[in-house]
Order: sequence, then structure tokens, then C-alpha cells
Amino acid sequence: MSFQTLEAVATRRSVVRVDLLPQEVAAARGGRLLRAGLGAGLVAVVGVACAAYAVTAGHVSTATDALTTEQQRTSQLQQEQRRYADVPKVMAQLQTARDVQKEVTSGDVPTYLLLDQLASRSPADLALTAVNITVAGASTSSTASSTASSAATPASDPLAVTGIGTVSVTGQTHSQGQVASFMDAVAALDGLADPRLTGSTLDPATGLITFTTTATLTDDATSSAG
Repeated sequence: MSFQTLEAVATRRSVVRVDLLPQEVAAARGGRLLRAGLGAGLVAVVGVACAAYAVTAGHVSTATDALTTEQQRTSQLQQEQRRYADVPKVMAQLQTARDVQKEVTSGDVPTYLLLDQLASRSPADLALTAVNITVAGASTSSTASSTASSAATPASDPLAVTGIGTVSVTGQTHSQGQVASFMDAVAALDGLADPRLTGSTLDPATGLITFTTTATLTDDATSSAG
């Protein structure tokens, strides 16, 4: 071997490889590698699809449960609504009844209220024995007897207060001072004005005073005044 040959061998940096396999073998090997790569890619795609399906299925299940719950709640609310379907009708009928009652009782005098006020304002040692309420020709009395009047106030009395009727009260007590206190209480009541003492007698045997007072019934005493 010459010196030039040794130098060439020592300084050669690359070795030329020569594939001596037949072309069919090389092609088959490349096909196998390609199929392996495609298979791995297909497996990855299937895995991603499965994961996406699982997540989507979870969301769908949650949404389905929420929808079922809302449908049940809606059904319950509709049942409750049907239970109260007649409430507006009943309220309308009640309001109509109230309107009719207000129209019928407009201008009426609530005698029960007047009687209660007279009794509650009376002094402790004063007893009411009769109360007669006269309104424009009709009278209402707490006793069996009553007197009707065609006029609210006597026209002959220039000092009389104009009103819609009169209230006459008969009572018994042992002191004229209690009678005066009762008349002051009557004057303070809404719907009554100008109380006057129309009669007072003393029983010497018992010391009992029987008195009668009369007051004018004004418009403030009617049901519509409130």
C-alpha cells in the first residue's frame, strides 16, 4: 500500500453506505412504518374523541337533570296557580259587595256606635235608662217606646244647631255635678252638638236624680262621614 493510499484512508471523514437490499424490501419497510404512524395517530384521535364525548355526556346529563327539576317545579307551580284561579273572582265579588254595602248604608247613623260612646263616656255612678235617637222622621230607641219626628231641629228655636236629628238620653244619678259631667262628655262626641238638660227630678226618699238631656245629631254622625 502506497503512502498516498494510507493518507487517503486516514483523512477520509465519511463513509459512503450502499444499500444492497432489493427495492421491494425497502418499499415494504416504509409501508410498515407508515401504517404504524397512521395507527398511532388514529389511536390518539380516538382517545381525544372519547374524552370529548365523556365531557359532553357529563354536561348533557347535568343539563338534563336541571331541565327535569325545572319541569317538575313548573308543574307544581301550575297546580298551585290552578288552586288560586278563583281568587280574583272572589276578590271582585267582595269588592262589589263592599261597594253595595257602602252605597246602601251611606247616610245611615250607626246607632250602636253612638250607644257605645254614650255608655263609655258616662260617669261611673251614673246610669243610662233610655236613649232615643231620631233621624228625619224615623227614631231608634234603646227602650220599648220611641217617638218619631218629622223635623231634625225645631224651627222656633233660633239658638238650635241645625242637624239631621236628635238624641234624647234619660239617666239616673245622685249628683247634679255628674249630670253636668255627662253633658260635657256628650258635647265632646263627634256627631253630637248642643246638649241641653230638658228635665231633672229628685226623689227625696232615695236621693236619686232622674234627668233627661237632648243633643242635636249632626252630619258627622252618619256612616259616610268617616
